[in-house]
Amino acid sequence: MFSSKNLKICRTGVLLFFVFFNMISSAYAEKIDLWKNYFLGMKFEDAKKISPPLVYDGRLPGTQIDMYRYNNINIGDCSASVKLYFNKNFLTEVSLEAVNNPQGCIQKWTEALYQKYGKPDFNERYPIRVRLTWNREGKGIAAEAIVLPNGQMTSSVNYTAGYKDPKADL
Repeated sequence: MFSSKNLKICRTGVLLFFVFFNMISSAYAEKIDLWKNYFLGMKFEDAKKISPPLVYDGRLPGTQIDMYRYNNINIGDCSASVKLYFNKNFLTEVSLEAVNNPQGCIQKWTEALYQKYGKPDFNERYPIRVRLTWNREGKGIAAEAIVLPNGQMTSSVNYTAGYKDPKADL
């Protein structure tokens, strides 16, 4: 049988467990906003409610990630399409792709990202590709411009889960 002392210790242990569990679960329940009203881990049904009609673009080869998009949104004076990536019905990435004037759009978008997030963590520049990346507010942001073999340019901004620097714990 339990003595009253053992019962008290047991109740205290259970209470501490629930307090600790609530602290942990509330930390994980924190929303990481990706872009506009889309957040990391958002259910497909919820994203569908706040989006214009979505077009299914298929599944990324070799993955369980389904791609959806909607077209013809204006971000400033740039026309763009928005791609939403879902892994098992949970949002993992939002991508904005310039439809017209990719060079002008990427310049405006990166200026806005510099103003909001400051200097990028990485600035990769190659003859046919420029990629700037930030890791802020729990999310990873990448602005990228690529010159294709036919001379055309594509540009995009991607919002995903942030990365954790493995050296940060050292």
